[in-house]
Amino acid sequence: MAQTLFGLYMCLLSLACAASAATAVRPSVSTSERTSPPPFGISDLDTVLRRYLAELLQAHANITAATVYAESLTANGSWPDIDYGDRTRTEWAPTAHLSRLQSISRALVRLQTSQLQGHT
Repeated sequence: MAQTLFGLYMCLLSLACAASAATAVRPSVSTSERTSPPPFGISDLDTVLRRYLAELLQAHANITAATVYAESLTANGSWPDIDYGDRTRTEWAPTAHLSRLQSISRALVRLQTSQLQGHT
């Protein structure tokens, strides 16, 4: 169950990042310029991903903790204090990896947002 949730989380995270990157570089096209409607479900998926990202990033960002996490991340993308081989069904140790990534992501978004607001 935990591995399934981990896989789903990583899938959603990668889709959200891809959608975010795609919308960041996508030229603005007005509705009148479109030759055909978007493929079925694409706009719905985009809406779901945007809402998911907004909810995910709403929580407080602890910049200090995120910095410690980022600095202690090893070259292979793991943290030395997390038991990635843990097979317990409750309090599965690798979920700490996801929590740390979430903390780092929140901190990056907060820093980018504050920098952008300072330049406007």
